[in-house]
Amino acid sequence: MLKQIIKESQNKSFRVSRISNSIAICEANKEDRFNWGNSTENQPAFLVYLGCSQKDVSGYIQTFNIFYKCEYCETRKPKYLKGFEVEIKIRGMQRKGNAKCYGLDDLLRTEASKHVSSFNIDLDFCMDDIAENYAHQEEYQQIPLEKIKEILFEGINNLIDDFANNPNQYLNQDLSNRFIKLASEYQKESIDYDEYNYYVTDFMPRY
Repeated sequence: MLKQIIKESQNKSFRVSRISNSIAICEANKEDRFNWGNSTENQPAFLVYLGCSQKDVSGYIQTFNIFYKCEYCETRKPKYLKGFEVEIKIRGMQRKGNAKCYGLDDLLRTEASKHVSSFNIDLDFCMDDIAENYAHQEEYQQIPLEKIKEILFEGINNLIDDFANNPNQYLNQDLSNRFIKLASEYQKESIDYDEYNYYVTDFMPRY
């Protein structure tokens, strides 16, 4: 799924975004005023919210304590992830895993495998590379990576809107030919079914 902003504080001190089906994050927009302790040079401090079922809570908390080195985990009624029974609030998770502990990138991969959809495009795995390549290509290295990602993400959303309004604009000849082939095949199946239905109903005994 694409990143969705759920809430932003009135004083712009934090912003909550849903970044996958079962994960939301609350990012500090400026300094780490709440002492979350996981900001980096280019990315702000953040909290993680995970949606899950009640029966999975103890297993998740044990995993966060041991493998993610996150000692603070609070369970509550879902505030941001409404489609789940429980929402776990996790503090102190690293954005990227390392040799010592897992990180948000690992959690995203794990959760993606549990909520598989053939129409799910997770940009979190590729936005850093896209932004870095764009910054190098356009010589924008002086701009913080997060700012570049925000603008590029808006461009992706605009592209999706354009695609929804006129898909043909983005279909190459190969994809267009596949539609033509499918239309021909399904039209033949429809004709065959109509002929079968005619013979069956015409010769069925009347009672």
